[in-house]
Amino acid sequence: MNTNYQTPFAALGLERFPLDPNDRAQKNLQAWDSADTLLLEHLAAIPLATDAKVLILNDNFGALTCALSAYSPEVQSDSFLSRVAIEKNFERNAVKAKPKFLESMETPQAQYDYVFLRIPKSLNLLEHQLYMLRECVTAKTQVVACSMAKSLSKNTRAMFESILGSASQSLAQRKARLIHCTPEPDIWKGQSPFPTSYTHEGISLLNHANVFAQNRVDPGTHIFLQHLDKLPQAESVLDLACGNGVMGIFAAKHSAATTLYACDESYMAIASAKHNIEHTLPNIDVVAEVDNGIPQSFPSVDLIINNPPFHQQHTMGSQLARSMFKDAAQHLKEGGEFWVIANRHLNYHMILKPLFGNCSNIGQHPKYVLLRCVKHGIKELEK
Repeated sequence: MNTNYQTPFAALGLERFPLDPNDRAQKNLQAWDSADTLLLEHLAAIPLATDAKVLILNDNFGALTCALSAYSPEVQSDSFLSRVAIEKNFERNAVKAKPKFLESMETPQAQYDYVFLRIPKSLNLLEHQLYMLRECVTAKTQVVACSMAKSLSKNTRAMFESILGSASQSLAQRKARLIHCTPEPDIWKGQSPFPTSYTHEGISLLNHANVFAQNRVDPGTHIFLQHLDKLPQAESVLDLACGNGVMGIFAAKHSAATTLYACDESYMAIASAKHNIEHTLPNIDVVAEVDNGIPQSFPSVDLIINNPPFHQQHTMGSQLARSMFKDAAQHLKEGGEFWVIANRHLNYHMILKPLFGNCSNIGQHPKYVLLRCVKHGIKELEK
């Protein structure tokens, strides 16, 4: 993996997270791309005022935050993994001034001179963030966004213009583009439509902007919900990569659980899940925490359910799922069950069977598969 990143501001050593030395695909990836470089080159040419008030949104692994550390930027991301990556890359580069992190559910209170952002994969999140920026920018604030050209929607620039102000898009350079936006407070109308909500089988589910499947139960979860009658009785249930908590809510109801644990790397997902569980299952104990996997503070449980991601931002891979599967094996009680819903083409049974010693297909669908593993004396989880 290439970790040496030369920027106009500093020479940096940057690593992607999570690190997995056994993942061959990860060895060909790096912690920055041409979009980061294009933005930093633009900023070096301005240049920035030394006392500028800077906000950075959606920095993936710290390329922007580390390079601009001399400006003491404030940083906001909905990703726990990105926050960990930024912190670790600050340590790796011996940067003394630590960035100030803002929770993604928090509206920044300062008035910023510059706002730099990476266009997130979720346009719902971008829409919400642009409305949020109205609270902390002025007509003099310079807003510059970056993205790889292939990831830009045709509507992205129009979204900036309709919510924040006039915007222009640069020509592509090294397959990346910039969007420059000038806030126009005098013409602002409307407000963020998030959080949204929908109802499934009489249960109202709230969803903050970055939650997967914003207005409906996704097709994979539908397969899981069709097989609830096969769930075991379980005192404790853990919803791993919980999203808005819909799988955990129905699993806890059907297994007669008294405690429901939930974890996700998205702060907005955890806020959504906690709200939904508490309002739907008022008599159950709820523990919901942000983490890239299962928090070490969680005890062993009887049942774990999982709809794992197979993307990290725009990069596809099985590394995140593999890590979650190992976590599940470690946090299951003896005889406990692990249920996984996934796209059929991902072939997760090839990973799960060696790990658990068993893996059965309990749900048939042309595009999805519902797998069940039972923990029986697993001894070699590190392989």
